[in-house]
Amino acid sequence: MLLSFLNVLTKLAFWNFLPTRKHASFFDVWSGAGKPDSAKREAFRARIRTDLTHVFGLLRDGVLTAKIAARYPLTEVAAAVELSESSARTALGKIVLLPQARS
Repeated sequence: MLLSFLNVLTKLAFWNFLPTRKHASFFDVWSGAGKPDSAKREAFRARIRTDLTHVFGLLRDGVLTAKIAARYPLTEVAAAVELSESSARTALGKIVLLPQARS
């Protein structure tokens, strides 16, 4: 886990030094999630709502793209987990689970 984190951190540093004027950073979705105070919890939820609205807007507008490695129906969750944990690391991108269609 630590090695994976260091790998991502190294890539981010490298991308930020490229002369493309594009920058990458961490997006900490869960900061503040563990606060027991209800006011803090509501503030956290409001921040998440604002942040995710912004992120999904960037996705919608094509500014931000998500690389999808594979799509699996929810009934094949075991295969999706196996791919995500494979030692070969063949999945470059997100593995998406698709819910069954409603009848």
